[in-house]
Amino acid sequence: MASPPRCDLRTWNERRDRAPRPPPRPRPTPPNAIWRASIANGVDCGRDHYADRVAATRAALDTAAVVLQPTLPSPFNDRLDALTRTPEGWVATMVFTAKQFKPDQLPRFARALLPFAESLGPMRATLLYVDPDATRRDTPDEPASWFKSVDVTDAMAQHLPAAAAEAAKLSRFLESDTPPTVAMGAHCLDGPCAYVERCSGLPGATPPAEDPPELVTPEVIDQACKIFAAFPRPWAYFDIETVNPALPLRPGDTPYQVISAQWALIIDDGQSTTTHTFLADDLVGAEAAFVTSFLEATEGLATIFVWSPYERQQLSSLASRFPAFQAALNGRIGRLQDALKLVGRLRPGRKTGLKSVSQALVPDQPYSDLAIADGRVAGDLILVALDPAVPIDTREALRRDLIAYNVHDVKMMAAIVAVLCGGSPP
Repeated sequence: MASPPRCDLRTWNERRDRAPRPPPRPRPTPPNAIWRASIANGVDCGRDHYADRVAATRAALDTAAVVLQPTLPSPFNDRLDALTRTPEGWVATMVFTAKQFKPDQLPRFARALLPFAESLGPMRATLLYVDPDATRRDTPDEPASWFKSVDVTDAMAQHLPAAAAEAAKLSRFLESDTPPTVAMGAHCLDGPCAYVERCSGLPGATPPAEDPPELVTPEVIDQACKIFAAFPRPWAYFDIETVNPALPLRPGDTPYQVISAQWALIIDDGQSTTTHTFLADDLVGAEAAFVTSFLEATEGLATIFVWSPYERQQLSSLASRFPAFQAALNGRIGRLQDALKLVGRLRPGRKTGLKSVSQALVPDQPYSDLAIADGRVAGDLILVALDPAVPIDTREALRRDLIAYNVHDVKMMAAIVAVLCGGSPP
C-alpha cells in the first residue's frame, strides 16, 4: 500500500485556530509537587536540562539538609522526590499517587534509588502515597497530612540487586554498537533507548525471534470446553479502534481525547458466523454513529468476547456521554467477557497479547499479510482516512485496509477459542 500523504502542519494549525474552543481547564498540581512544596528547607534541583540537574544535585549533596528532585547519572528515567540528611544518614523519599500501598511500586523506587545508594551508601527508604481524591477536596488540613508513609528500607535491600543488574544490561546496550535482538520497542518501556532508529524498521534492525507453533493438548481442550461452555450463545467477538489526536479537532474536545471511531464484530451462533463492521465517515458524528450501529449489530447477543478491558472502558465512556443510550450500552457491557483472561488461564506463563497468542495457535493466518498490522498505526491512519483534504482514492484504500485489520483482530479471537476447544479456526 502506498504511504498516505502526511498531514501538513499548517493545515492542522489553521483548522485548530478556526475551531471554537472552550477556555483551558486548570490542571491540578501533581501530588508529589504538593509534597515537595511543603518542605520548607529543601534545595530543588529540578532543571530543564539533564546535565544541569546532575550538577545542581552534586552541589546540594555537599551542604543541603533536603535535596528535592535529585538526579545522578543512571540509565533509568525513574527519579526520587527527595533526599533528607539526618544524623543517622540519608533518607530517600519517593511519592506515589495511589489509594493504598502497592508492592509493585517497589521496583520503580529501587531504580530511582540505585545511583544514590551506589554513591552515598546504604540509606533509609520511605515511600509516601496519597489518595488522588484528597488533593482535589477543599480541606483545612495541611497538605502533609494527606500523605501516608511506609518504611521500605528492607524491601529496597531485596530489590536493589535486580535494579543494578538491569542497569548494567541497559548500560551495555547504550554503549554497544550492536543492535539487541528484542521485540521492536520492548526495551524502550523502562528507560532511555539508544536503538530508536533500529526499532523503526530501518536497515540494521534485528527482527524478534518468533515463538514456535503451540501444541494444544487434550487436557487443555477439555478444560477450555468446560470454561467456554458456561457462556450462553450466540457468541460474538468484538474489537474497537480509537483515535486520540493531539490537537482538538471538534468543539469541546481536549488534547488527546479518545474518540471511538471503528469496530468489528463476528457473530457465531454455533452453526455459522457473520461479520459486521463500522468505520466512521467523519469525526464530528463518529461516536453517535458508533453507538447506534453497535447497538443494532449486537441486539440479542448473549455473550460478547473482547481481548482486554479496553472495550469495556470505551463503552462505559460512551454510555456516560450518551444518556439516551446509557441503559442499552450498560446492558451490552454486562455481556462482555474478557477472552484474554480466559485464555490466560489455559496457557499459564505464556504471552497473552492477541498477536502472540494467534501466532502460536493460528500460525497460518499471520498479521504480516495485512497492509496495516498495528493498532497505533491504525489510529493514526483513521485520522487520515477521515480527512477530506486527502484524495478520495487514498481514503478509500485506507478504509479497506483499516477494516481488514479490525476484522482480522476479531477473526483471531474466534480462531483462538476454536483451536483451544479442539476445533478448526473459522
